[in-house]
Amino acid sequence: MLTKWVKLKPINRIIVVSDAVANDEVQKTLILSVSPANVKASAVGVDRMVRAFHSPRYTDETAMLLFESPEDILALVQKGVSLTEVNVGGMRFEKDRTQITKAVNVSKDHIEAFKQLHDLGVKLELRQLSGDTSVDFYKELQNHLGSKERISVSVIQIILLLVVAGITGMGSVLDEAQTQRPLVA
Repeated sequence: MLTKWVKLKPINRIIVVSDAVANDEVQKTLILSVSPANVKASAVGVDRMVRAFHSPRYTDETAMLLFESPEDILALVQKGVSLTEVNVGGMRFEKDRTQITKAVNVSKDHIEAFKQLHDLGVKLELRQLSGDTSVDFYKELQNHLGSKERISVSVIQIILLLVVAGITGMGSVLDEAQTQRPLVA
């Protein structure tokens, strides 16, 4: 599968950016063993990737970065690594995750990280396979989760509206009552 992505976006290096993978030799070996033979592969933690990104040593490298979580992507961007586009290809099902598509399941922390990435101007696309049509992942996320959030926002807006109306209405009622009350001499 990586071979097709490498043909679509020519690169000379694949870097798995994950503190967990970088510190687990078994997981690192398994992940790196699936990279195409003509492409260098490595696994590094977030801080090491930040240093490599800013190092002149890697200026001529064209790399595909693979992440274990959107929180790692967000940490990288917040630490000064310029990413303009992220493909959300697949996120496995686990307890406490919500299914967004057949291949993408997200936790509350993932959702928050995706929102922040979007707010930082990172384009989030959804493509499981390199030949798939690109879909706006953030829009998919909003469409799937949006109805719940819109209801919450609507309820909050209604409550605030009622509170504001109640406060201003009370003032109007008091003003009206005072002007219509007969004066007692």
